[in-house]
Amino acid sequence: MIMKYFIIFFMPILVIAKTPSLKFLTYNTGLAHGFVPLAKKRLNPIISALRKSPADVICLQEVWSKKDQNKIKKALMENYPYSVIPEKKQKRVADSGKKTCKIKDLFGEGKFITCILSTCGDKTGEEKDSCINNDCRKSLDVLAESNPTCAAGLMASVGKNEIVAIVSLLNPFKRPGKFSYDGAYGTMLFSKVPFNKKKTGHFSMSEYSTTVNRGAIYASLKVNGQEMLTFCTHLTANLTTSAPYVGSVPYKGKLEFKNGWAKENYFQTMKLVELGEVISALDMMARGPWKKMPQVFMGDFNFGPNLRKYGILGDFVNSYDYFGKRGISEVNQKGIPKCTFCRYNSLTDGKEPNMILDHILVKNPPTDNEFFSKIVFKDRVKIKTKNENILHHISDHFGLMADIPLK
Repeated sequence: MIMKYFIIFFMPILVIAKTPSLKFLTYNTGLAHGFVPLAKKRLNPIISALRKSPADVICLQEVWSKKDQNKIKKALMENYPYSVIPEKKQKRVADSGKKTCKIKDLFGEGKFITCILSTCGDKTGEEKDSCINNDCRKSLDVLAESNPTCAAGLMASVGKNEIVAIVSLLNPFKRPGKFSYDGAYGTMLFSKVPFNKKKTGHFSMSEYSTTVNRGAIYASLKVNGQEMLTFCTHLTANLTTSAPYVGSVPYKGKLEFKNGWAKENYFQTMKLVELGEVISALDMMARGPWKKMPQVFMGDFNFGPNLRKYGILGDFVNSYDYFGKRGISEVNQKGIPKCTFCRYNSLTDGKEPNMILDHILVKNPPTDNEFFSKIVFKDRVKIKTKNENILHHISDHFGLMADIPLK
């Protein structure tokens, strides 16, 4: 009889007991002023959405300006007191002493700047970007062949005043920057959980990055005795439709790639996985080989699976597959997979295919319990344009969140 009442009394406790977990969120904010529409207008709605999020750890991408970074950090500080925000690091396209570009590289019949001035000079904003991509792309390709250094400096001037950019390219005493946004990485990592400072920092990939500076934030955090290594990154995008590839990466493998952007993304993927393996190996040397630290990789990786039966197109699939080959698994969405970069997003041009470019991936999961990811920040909000309030998405990407159980 005593045993009978013992079971009845404690059964409800067993039913409602919940495994402790951490909620991870990755979100590409699309705060690329002058490139993704309404960046200034969308900043406050983005902050509002982040403040309401139940996430414990947040990885942000494409927060390019220092002003935007500071505003987001200040707004999240109360709920997310721990953060890692890499300082921008610009590199120069070459040593000073001669002009990066000659006047004949930029001006004249069939030249890139002349094309912009004559064909797209009366246009602004998105219309001008579209004109340059469609009508002047051939001129940029020719420049990349004849003077790749000049083309690299030109492409890195995204968002800058055109006159200032041209003067910089023609200045023999100061070389223009190699990276857009003055070498900013655009990534930010926030946490409610304190970091282990000895295993927290930023890994630069600037040596094998083209046009945009790339890298990875890494941070170790500990909850209920469970330590987890977290990565936040934004890898090279497929820019074949908008820019020629003028970079070079030291990849020596057997794979063949469709273009240089794909090869660069794959090499960065390799370096990111190697970073996790090195940190893990050092940790096992200190704590013992039987204690494998769980790893969580988050970000806009600019690669994704080919799931045509769900209307999702793959990109840089070799990079995506590399994670699986190294024992790192996608945290899948429950049910039918949905795109994170979508044609129906109000901030895309409607021509891009539906893709899953944003991911949360896990190596050495803390438990065998099943868990899934879900799409977030997919609703439209009122955003004020020049003349009216229009319902828009708050980024050209949707967010992705996963609730990962601990021991």
